[in-house]
Amino acid sequence: MAVYQIQPSFAAGELSPAMAARVDLAKYAIGTRTMRNFYVHPHGGASNRAGTEFIAATKYPDKLARLIKFEFSTLQAYVLEFGHQYIRFFKDGGQVVYPVGHPQAGEIVEIASPYTEGELAYLKTAQSADVMYITHSNHPPQQLSRTDHHVWTLTAFPYKNGPFLDPNLDETKHLAVSAVTGTDKDITSDFDIFLAGHVGALFKLTHFVEGSTVAYAASTNGSSTAIKCKGTWKLISHGTWTGKLKVERSKDNGSTWQAIRFYSSAGDFNANDSGTEDELCQLRVTAYGWSSGTANVDLSSYPYNLDGIVKITSVTGPRAAKCDVISELGGTGNTDDWREGAWSDVRGYPACVVFDSSDRIASANSLYQPQTIWFSKIGDYVNFASGSPPKDDDAITATLVSRQVNELRSLVALGDIIGLTSSSEWEIGPSGTNSVLTPNTIRARVQGYRGAAWVDPAVVGERILYVQDKGSTVRDLGYDLYSDKYTGNDLSILSRHLVQRYEIYEWAYQQEPDSILWMIRSDGVLLGMTYLREQEVIAWHRHDTDGLFESVCAIPGADRDEVWFIAQRLVNGQVVRYVERMAERLPNDLDVKYSWFVDCGLRHDGAPIKEITNLHHLEGKEVAVLADGNVLPRKTVTGGKIVLSTTSAAYSVVTAGLPITAELETLNIEVQTQEGTAQGRPKRIPEVLMRLENSRGGKLGPDPAQLNDLAAMVRDVWDEALPLYSGDIRVAMAGGYNSEGRVLYRQEDPLPVTILAIIPKVVM
Repeated sequence: MAVYQIQPSFAAGELSPAMAARVDLAKYAIGTRTMRNFYVHPHGGASNRAGTEFIAATKYPDKLARLIKFEFSTLQAYVLEFGHQYIRFFKDGGQVVYPVGHPQAGEIVEIASPYTEGELAYLKTAQSADVMYITHSNHPPQQLSRTDHHVWTLTAFPYKNGPFLDPNLDETKHLAVSAVTGTDKDITSDFDIFLAGHVGALFKLTHFVEGSTVAYAASTNGSSTAIKCKGTWKLISHGTWTGKLKVERSKDNGSTWQAIRFYSSAGDFNANDSGTEDELCQLRVTAYGWSSGTANVDLSSYPYNLDGIVKITSVTGPRAAKCDVISELGGTGNTDDWREGAWSDVRGYPACVVFDSSDRIASANSLYQPQTIWFSKIGDYVNFASGSPPKDDDAITATLVSRQVNELRSLVALGDIIGLTSSSEWEIGPSGTNSVLTPNTIRARVQGYRGAAWVDPAVVGERILYVQDKGSTVRDLGYDLYSDKYTGNDLSILSRHLVQRYEIYEWAYQQEPDSILWMIRSDGVLLGMTYLREQEVIAWHRHDTDGLFESVCAIPGADRDEVWFIAQRLVNGQVVRYVERMAERLPNDLDVKYSWFVDCGLRHDGAPIKEITNLHHLEGKEVAVLADGNVLPRKTVTGGKIVLSTTSAAYSVVTAGLPITAELETLNIEVQTQEGTAQGRPKRIPEVLMRLENSRGGKLGPDPAQLNDLAAMVRDVWDEALPLYSGDIRVAMAGGYNSEGRVLYRQEDPLPVTILAIIPKVVM
């Protein structure tokens, strides 16, 4: 009996061996046993992946580096190479160098950074226009700014007015500063508190300030002396006078004045008025347009508490330090009403950062407060000021309330902020029906107890994809209307073998053209997952190279999202690390000579040549070569070059690089017969019909030892490149009866293949 069984899609990707018996699942019919250097399209077809083009060597071949995207817009995006205490820059397929006319013309643009090799994996970033904010728990937050293509600056994030820890509650512990304003002042305590790591830290000291009054007899144009005020003030006048008065306010210590109240009299009025000032200022009374009489005016400020802020500049002992006064203090006496800054070398710095929908910057997770999140004032990212009572636009400090202390590892803005800790997932946003996040409306609700690794989550549409704690499970998370919470699924369960006993270290989402999440596995293998939730496509595939993949990022390109890698390779006996970019598989006109299916490759496109001489980065390596669409025998790079031809032949378009072997193998075939399942029963596949698109080359067989060339793909005309083929081809299969009934396709040449369907003829 012969049966023709079609596999019309590969949209389940490479399935785990543990799924080998699950013929009852719909995914089995569209899964594969092996998908190596193949990837799945959202429509279900499978193509061999494009190769990579060599861009540049990293600065240190013996040290890890990491790629991070810098995206100003879809038209202006950079790839940043973060290495051991340096940053380099890439754009438009090349490394950024100083332009002609610059004193360093032609040299690589590089700036220093504080981050060591071991800290790179834990960097978190958030970007607003041309400024990227970078966090790591060991360092003060940094700002990376671009002012020109080659002008980049990394500076400390100039945060001010906080954030602070909880107030001191021990009435026996006091702080005092030797002056209310100025620099290099003494700050002392009556208990041990200061450590060397407090240099740069903020302290807030609160003093009670008594009220004050100025009496002013206005009989001509002029102004009273000024009084300080924070809170309520009152003005009373008496007498008979004709003229005008105004209350003026200064926030810059008397340099400039602003009128806030006006009064006028024609011998028939006296003022009795009051107001409130939220910030410390100076007030005075000014008479103008005066005609006659005298107005006796009393301007008073009520008692208030003044919060002053100092910044530690040096530490001389556990009870003595030097400081600069950042905002004026209320006095020089001892106070037990003080707060220590939340960020310092002693308390640590925030480990993650994001911008929220209310235009605040949010940071979270210091060594001292791993479950705390700090929001800036609205629209003022460096300002963490908060009053009492707080205003709606004030900074916010919130701590997740849970029985376990688990660090916040990532923040994701998806309407509300989703906080991922080492053991749970949280929704952080306004409470109830409130639509605006304020100090009085913030609420944090736990959504689940899975936990997340340090890998930056990826946002795909309205879903968050993240790596679960321990690093070997990928989940998604999205809002569910019926349960009114964020829920999700395990996306790796059907392909568990690809992640089990490994960790996913890093990933990048390539939206165009095929919605693929590219992942770096701990052993240097590259994993891909085609993810299109609305079509129920979750397809895993794996990719290897001559070496190890170590970092990946994606930036928008002209017609696709560009995927960039750092690959570690062994070249001429030496370990090297290269920055490489995934090439375009095929040009729009499908001209095969411009296809790219080699790794770490380079291309010549110009006058006909007989040798390539710029391959020093692959010295001693065997390379595959595509020359004017023809596959040449593999060559070994010697002296940085390969010889293409020893005859009169020369080639205009030549792509050379490390060979890629791509394999797609089907699962054990399942056919329902009158006797039941075909599983375990002897069967033979004498031929296979393959439906291809824009393909050329490859071999087919039941196993690696019995592979035949695809006859329709073999050259019979030698003076021109064989064109790409779309349609059905019938391939004879070697081998006899077996119990599996699998089909293996292998592509070893630098040529494209897209498989739309496999239709084996099954004889049982």
